[in-house]
Amino acid sequence: MPRIDDLKDLTVPKPPHVRPGNLESRTYRIRLITPMFGGGVEAGTPDPSFPIRPTAVRGHLHFWWRLLNAGMSTDQLRARESEIFGDTNVQSALYVRVSNLPPIQLVDPVPKYGDRFSPAAYALFAAIENGQRIVQEGIEFSLTVEWPSELALNRRRAAQNAQRVRSNQNPLPDTVRDVGPDIEDALRAWTCLGGLGARTRRGCGAITLPDSDASILLRLIKNGLRVFLGAKANSPIEAWTASVADYREFRQSPRGAKHPKTISTRKGPKTIRVPGRSYWPEADSIRAETGCALRPASPGAGKGIPADVNPHDHSTPIVPTAILPAFPRAVLGLPINFHFSDAPAKHKPANANKDPKDVQLEPILPDGTKGERMASPVLTRPIWIDGAWHAGIIVLPGSLPSGVHLRGSHAIPPNRDLQRSYGKNVFEGAHLRSLKPLRGKDNALDALVEFLTVSKKYSEVS
Repeated sequence: MPRIDDLKDLTVPKPPHVRPGNLESRTYRIRLITPMFGGGVEAGTPDPSFPIRPTAVRGHLHFWWRLLNAGMSTDQLRARESEIFGDTNVQSALYVRVSNLPPIQLVDPVPKYGDRFSPAAYALFAAIENGQRIVQEGIEFSLTVEWPSELALNRRRAAQNAQRVRSNQNPLPDTVRDVGPDIEDALRAWTCLGGLGARTRRGCGAITLPDSDASILLRLIKNGLRVFLGAKANSPIEAWTASVADYREFRQSPRGAKHPKTISTRKGPKTIRVPGRSYWPEADSIRAETGCALRPASPGAGKGIPADVNPHDHSTPIVPTAILPAFPRAVLGLPINFHFSDAPAKHKPANANKDPKDVQLEPILPDGTKGERMASPVLTRPIWIDGAWHAGIIVLPGSLPSGVHLRGSHAIPPNRDLQRSYGKNVFEGAHLRSLKPLRGKDNALDALVEFLTVSKKYSEVS
């Protein structure tokens, strides 16, 4: 089992030099090691002239800084956060500049990174579905981060407090500790585990420093982050696709043998082999909740294959109806958009004899209101550690949603609006342990850890 103390690739960062104007500065050479999706001002669309935005970098540094400092009390975290990243009352101490960016190469995800059912396509599905091009890996650019010296920060704080006293506001603490170590640690965490653009949690836009300092993982692990390493890989792309393939296998958990399916491509129809129904219970749950029927096997399809493994047979329930409704994959990120292949056309009503129309599963926030998004707590990406690239799967610390809300159309009567809310029991609890993908665990995150360490022989960094 890898240990941080055993790493051979540790480097000690050089102290920043002081620039004129009481600013301290550090410049890093960043390399893109997996394809980047998006990155421009418009979501999902790369900007060929300037795809790396300083505002986005600031956001990533802010995210990783919070993970590194999760052990602080809420008041301490907010106070220090405002000193570094600013708030409505305090100016940010962090300045970011991007320079020396070479011309980028935009490529089509398919066939550059495999076909539409390759591991890379699973990570880049949004780009493929929308016909968007992506930034090919390999580019390098200079990233400069700057911040006021400790002396300059304290002079600024004195001026702020003088103004607050004149405005009858409570003064802020008199002194501000040097923010440089906080910024540098956040940058090392980001370049070790983060990325640029969209779909970074699936490893798109992963970045690295030429001299990676993996020791930053120790602080993240102490604050609840879990890192799992697969086998060594020959390149970051190989490590990335391996991690995505393993996570996809867990998240889809298909049953039965693959069967042929004809899809459209730019070069015409192509027949490939695809998985059948999943062992997860969400599809059966949605059919039950919407009043839509399980479909029987197609005539002649899967002849001679038992019903419980026949990928064409949608008439045999995967799980006992007593467990339904169940949505265990809710803990892996929300919303989840469910699309069924035999659903009625968009302009037609829901039909009890067909698959459900499109349905969305959304998070319920702690205050009981519906939320728009709960980012996935699982990251898949290449990790450079102990002198080699590894397939990496990271589980971020955090809480489960308070519940979920199902939105769609009911079949009886046709197109009646479906709005249903559920508590945690639909995605967590001992009653779900019999579900095959949960592997005897109470929730999907614990099941993922079991799947990785037992089935895929990943080892957890400690």
